[in-house]
Amino acid sequence: MVDNYFLVFIRKCGIGDGNIGMSAGGGIPIREGDGILIRDGTTDRYDWKGYVPFEQMPFSLNPENGTVSSANNRTVSDDYPYFISHSFDLPYRINRIREMIGQKQVVGVEDFIMMLANQHSDYARLVTPYLLKLNDRQDEMTPLELQALDALEEWNHEINPALPAPTIFEFFRRCFLKNLLADELGELFDKMWDISGEYYIYRILTTGPDYWVDNINTPETETLNDIVILSFRDAVSSLEKDYGRDPSQWKWGRSQLIRIFTKFTCIDRKLQTVSASFPNCRNRQRGSQILGNHEISQSPSLRGDDSHELSCQFPSPQR
Repeated sequence: MVDNYFLVFIRKCGIGDGNIGMSAGGGIPIREGDGILIRDGTTDRYDWKGYVPFEQMPFSLNPENGTVSSANNRTVSDDYPYFISHSFDLPYRINRIREMIGQKQVVGVEDFIMMLANQHSDYARLVTPYLLKLNDRQDEMTPLELQALDALEEWNHEINPALPAPTIFEFFRRCFLKNLLADELGELFDKMWDISGEYYIYRILTTGPDYWVDNINTPETETLNDIVILSFRDAVSSLEKDYGRDPSQWKWGRSQLIRIFTKFTCIDRKLQTVSASFPNCRNRQRGSQILGNHEISQSPSLRGDDSHELSCQFPSPQR
């Protein structure tokens, strides 16, 4: 069907006889360990022993659901005999892609255009219900906090630039991670906070508290609910400071701006600036990963919208 004529990254194909398939085409080395850390090079113990045979590379041929798809996600089971990588994308984007493909018997070009422009966050859909449990503690909230909670309750999990809910959710996510991890990690938190942070939030909300929940700097023993409401309050306080007391002004489109500078040297630099708001930027739009330093400094071409996932980029105040 498909032979190993060239070494490339994962490829998807359709064959003229109606078969469809997906195959990893790169050269995956066979070696001891996982290669994530420097190993002793004085012996041949960690040398590459060759490449995974093409016949044993991950592939899918004519799956039962009639579709193939990938989004940098893990494509092999836990019993796969070879190590590929630790660095797989979390499943929220691929789940959303599969959900949209499964909504129709036949998918055409227009459907794929709609998928690429889709702004729905599957991650937010999974996490927001746990945040809405704060409704049980409304008597402890300020009027502004109640307005923010109402915005989340009415949200359809679309990363719409006209809505404040995506911004509220993202501010909460950052504050939640900080309140969970910063007391133990100290100065390391600024460097490590976003390593699998999305997955950790979902796991701790679904499976319950762990070692990281209690704040070691306080005499009290905090519960997971304590950290959730503290983080929500911190998020609302930050939003008020950056954007004012009117939640309608906390719009995602206002908070998520990328400025692009052209290279026309004969034109005044102020006139070279083009600002645009992207509905769904995630962290591929590069900025500082240190909390409090929010400006987006660069963005890959043709990737203003990384669809199906909520942005990991902390919004920068635009007044």
